[in-house]
Amino acid sequence: MDNLEQYIYDKLNAMQTEKSTQKVEPCWVTKTELFSTIDKDVRTILNKWFVEKKIKVHKTIHSPIQDFVELVKDEK
Repeated sequence: MDNLEQYIYDKLNAMQTEKSTQKVEPCWVTKTELFSTIDKDVRTILNKWFVEKKIKVHKTIHSPIQDFVELVKDEK
């Protein structure tokens, strides 16, 4: 399994385990719950990179979803 597959597997397993400990039946997770959780993790990482100046965001005249993201490469 690659890193992304392992991340999704671990995330889904953790979410289902949490539901089962709360005695929720069935302990399945909806796609919306899973996608929202993954999206939140992605946004957290991107915000962290922005603060650490690992990426730059270039605004457009369109909506924010159309902004460009640039990876800042270290010149070593």
